[in-house]
Amino acid sequence: MSSKKWIVLLALLLLGSNAYWLIHVIDGGISYTYLESDRDLAESSAIAVTALANLNLIGLSKDEALAKIESLEKETPFYKSVDSCIYLAQICVKIDSTGMVS
Repeated sequence: MSSKKWIVLLALLLLGSNAYWLIHVIDGGISYTYLESDRDLAESSAIAVTALANLNLIGLSKDEALAKIESLEKETPFYKSVDSCIYLAQICVKIDSTGMVS
């Protein structure tokens, strides 16, 4: 092989290996971002579950429960009538057919 062919071959190999490492680093960064986001979501859900459990909501009416949850000032809770749930940080507090927390 002539020296020009070797230079072209080595240049292509260098570009190929650089492209591989670039893709590898970008993929690692994206994976880390998703991992961090999942960890933050799990942490906020754990805090919300603990706070909700400490409120002793079982047996309260929907309005009483909503007022107690709003007093937490963690996030803004909302009632979704389709699911009959009061949501706080993706945690559902189930409301039964009589309008009480079950």
